[in-house]
Amino acid sequence: MSAPGPQLSIASTFVLGDMEPLRLVIHHADGSWDFLCDTTDDARFLTTVRAEHVFEQFPTDLAALRSLPPGLLTERGSASDVWSTEPFGDDE
Repeated sequence: MSAPGPQLSIASTFVLGDMEPLRLVIHHADGSWDFLCDTTDDARFLTTVRAEHVFEQFPTDLAALRSLPPGLLTERGSASDVWSTEPFGDDE
């Protein structure tokens, strides 16, 4: 049996378009990720993407987060702030 392919994840179009910094990253228990600006939860500004593409687009911001275990979220106020990590339950 082969290993499953990369999970689709959610990303803010503001982040992907360099209009807002990455402020919130969630690594879900199922292996998927959220890469968000934390300014809106409007679905019109979210898109599905492979996590690897986001890690490649933001290597400096995400280098330390690549090994974030599932079930955690990390956030910061601005691009120059340190990431703060805490547990995240998908059932919350």
